[in-house]
Amino acid sequence: LAFQIRDDVLDGTASTAALGKSAGKDREAAKLTWPALHGLAASQAEVERLSARATALLKPFGTPARDLADLIHAMATRAS
Repeated sequence: LAFQIRDDVLDGTASTAALGKSAGKDREAAKLTWPALHGLAASQAEVERLSARATALLKPFGTPARDLADLIHAMATRAS
């Protein structure tokens, strides 16, 4: 869910050049996305909340889960 919300935020805020794909397609198609329902700030806050929760759930696994935790962080903060 966090990945999809971040993808929807980027679709509405990043340029086509930055994304490497057509930007603004969700808005043009009148898709019902998380940002369309809750706004950009609340959407990014939800990405951060979900990512923090997922990372916290990995803590008991220690070092073996570090790569997955890094992937969660990269997904939540990606710019394209």
